[in-house]
Amino acid sequence: MSLRFKTIIGIAVIQAFLLITIIWNAQLLMRQSHEQQLRQRAETASQLFATIAKDAVLSMDLAYLDRFVNTVVKHRDFVYARVLKADHRVLAEAGTPALLARPFHADTHIQEIDDGVYDSFSPIEEAGVDYGRIEVGLSTETILSALQHSQKRFAAIASIELFLSILLSVLLGSYLVRR
Repeated sequence: MSLRFKTIIGIAVIQAFLLITIIWNAQLLMRQSHEQQLRQRAETASQLFATIAKDAVLSMDLAYLDRFVNTVVKHRDFVYARVLKADHRVLAEAGTPALLARPFHADTHIQEIDDGVYDSFSPIEEAGVDYGRIEVGLSTETILSALQHSQKRFAAIASIELFLSILLSVLLGSYLVRR
């Protein structure tokens, strides 16, 4: 093996290792950031909805609760909303029927999600007494597509950088061999 070829291979291997490390860490940080934002958004939304719906639950204003959940699911990321009494009786619900029919399971991590919906809830309480809860489901489609898009961008940038580093290593290898 010539010195030129060894130089090219050495530089390419080092660059590839560094790129893989950087891309892996960047993707991990992006996933964690998106997951944290989704979790905060779902928790904030369910807490806010619980606060808004509390008076209607206490007064059993079912018409208001029905309008409320129908308004919630009009937002593009919310796929369902449900208001339950403390005995788990449904007071109002709206959204995708298949999602409403399945048992509720609160999510904590994106990796747990197998149905494309981040499920969250918040209790409806007054003076320490539990009167029910709000359950909401947020679509993970936007976040997953953003992560896929960033993965493609990272791969494209890494490919270009690796190509340029090989090109420069060929030039450097040629220069060193001539000397």
